[in-house]
Amino acid sequence: MRNLTRQILFAAAALSVTFASGVRADETAPPPAAPPTEPAPASAPAPAATISHALITAPPLTGPTIWGLVDWFGVGVGARYMFPVGIPSLLSHTPFKDSWAIEAGLDFLHRSDDYGAFSYNYNEFIPTVGMMWMVWFRDDFAVYPKVDGGYAIGFDNSVHDCTGCGLGGVWIEGAAGILYKVGGGVTLRAELGNYGAKGGVAWLF
Repeated sequence: MRNLTRQILFAAAALSVTFASGVRADETAPPPAAPPTEPAPASAPAPAATISHALITAPPLTGPTIWGLVDWFGVGVGARYMFPVGIPSLLSHTPFKDSWAIEAGLDFLHRSDDYGAFSYNYNEFIPTVGMMWMVWFRDDFAVYPKVDGGYAIGFDNSVHDCTGCGLGGVWIEGAAGILYKVGGGVTLRAELGNYGAKGGVAWLF
């Protein structure tokens, strides 16, 4: 009986020592290391800012023009119809665009003055055709040089000849002009040539 009691006490003491050692080890042991964190994925660089420029176009315009004209000796009215021409661009390596067109039409010119005995009254019809080269600086604005040619048919109704008028014949004019689109197919036009100035409205599409 005494031996049994001694064995029980011995076992209890051994359990106490083991339990105390485990608690002490738990208290003194360093905390487990945190798992390594993966580096955040590198963010893609922001796209570089781009400057958008409006694309300048050179549309193959077609349509009529009606204008008034002021000759160095009189006034008149005229009309043209524009036809596009497929000539290759001369400005393909520049920021501008160009296009070509043929215009055909008719001008009516009236010249008159009253010098008493030397008064005159002269009218002239001028059927004409010309070639123009349009250079577009913007989608709505262009300038152009132009060459027109035709045959003038004159009617002198005065007693005395109109000095400098002539009575028709071959007619050639060089001119420079501008086009400005205001929307809805409406385009304002102006020309200055060696015979005078013209200004009016076109419907070009």
